[in-house]
Amino acid sequence: MPIPSLQAVLMVQIDFLCENIHALKVQQHYQKEEEEEEEEEEEEEEEEEEEEEEEEEKKKKKKKKKKKKKKKKKKKKKKQDQKYLSVYSGSL
Repeated sequence: MPIPSLQAVLMVQIDFLCENIHALKVQQHYQKEEEEEEEEEEEEEEEEEEEEEEEEEKKKKKKKKKKKKKKKKKKKKKKQDQKYLSVYSGSL
């Protein structure tokens, strides 16, 4: 009767292998989910960095525009002052 005992051993081993296969599949599933979450987090971080860079760029442009406007205003005032000085000196 060695055949039934051999059959029982093989069935136990097959059952054990099936459980291991199932455990590996579950592990792969969770690992895949974790990798996808990490990728999403990285993408979100990249998007945030890009948004921050865009905001900084906008601030720089705005600052530059403001500076240019101030410079133009100063130049206009200087020109106006020179005009008044020349008129005032001419009347003296």
